[in-house]
Amino acid sequence: MTDEPSNDEQLETEIRGLLAELGVEPRHLDHGPGEAERAETDLAAILASRPDARGRAASRTRPRRARTIGFFAAAAVLALGLVVVRPWAGSSPVMATTPAVLHLQDVDSQLDGGSASAAPAEFRKLAAAAATQQPAGDGPVQAVTVSSWLLSTDEKTGKAPPKSVLTPVVTEHLFLPDGTFRSIERRGSPLDTSGRLTEPLTSTKDKPSDTDETFDGPEEGPDFADRLSRDQKVLRAQLVDSPEECADTMAACLASRVTFLHYNYVLEPATAAAVWRALADQDGFTFLGKTRDRLDRPAVAFAFNGAEPGRRQILLADPVTGALLGSEEILVKSSAELGLKAPAVIEFNAVVRSRRITGDEVPDPASTTVY
Repeated sequence: MTDEPSNDEQLETEIRGLLAELGVEPRHLDHGPGEAERAETDLAAILASRPDARGRAASRTRPRRARTIGFFAAAAVLALGLVVVRPWAGSSPVMATTPAVLHLQDVDSQLDGGSASAAPAEFRKLAAAAATQQPAGDGPVQAVTVSSWLLSTDEKTGKAPPKSVLTPVVTEHLFLPDGTFRSIERRGSPLDTSGRLTEPLTSTKDKPSDTDETFDGPEEGPDFADRLSRDQKVLRAQLVDSPEECADTMAACLASRVTFLHYNYVLEPATAAAVWRALADQDGFTFLGKTRDRLDRPAVAFAFNGAEPGRRQILLADPVTGALLGSEEILVKSSAELGLKAPAVIEFNAVVRSRRITGDEVPDPASTTVY
């Protein structure tokens, strides 16, 4: 690669060529609301940053759907419009068909039905439940483990239709007080015919990792969640700071920021309660009733239109503790681009655990295997 590419097109061409030599197949990545703009900002921060004297761990970045982590590793790829598919080549556990849609009483597989009028009251019930919980630990490190199935799609070639598969991954997110963010990934378990995990999740100390990456966290810093207002109106403005970009998709924008918080930060009970109250004040959500999530936990579900046409998204929460349990994205209109027929689950994330830990509880990098 040249040191000073003459233009963006030349740079992209060279990167595509390098990826092709490595056996990586590129495709265009669909951006969520505001993601492209955030990617450009994050990329600028990468290019302007310099490694500190400690030499933070260099890592092999494996870009995936940016909604899951949304930090700098994915941002650079977003800016170039590329995404790496088939994250684990060879004997990786991939699924040729998508999981079953969760069973929801009185709601069909297209997520039609439910009650929009009941959603605000149900969100406020979750807020009340969350406010009564005890803080999840008092250590300086925020540890969130998420079990995900993420969509990868081969770009269409010739007359062959595109092929989409879901890849399971269990990721432990560790947000350290110095602002660095560590992501430890392990291959996930298969699903049963009901679309739920068939094997219990193992401790991160019991199984070697597939990737162990450390990089700078977002500019907001590790105390971002702690600094958020407990007033839902102020909080809403803090979460969606460019409402004009979300004029037609505000529910999706707000929900995206809410899941970002829960997948990367450990929220104080008062903050978690304020988040639910902020959602209660937003139109566009439908209460779907009771279900059981991918970890077979009792849950209540809410649906809203995705940022992209033909997609519906779900938020799942524990009705007893008020904890966010996860999110799902459902294709409700068949897509030739993805090679999938509706209805199809194209992504889900389930929060396994969320707690603050001490530095002694952080896994030793020397104990993990990266390959």
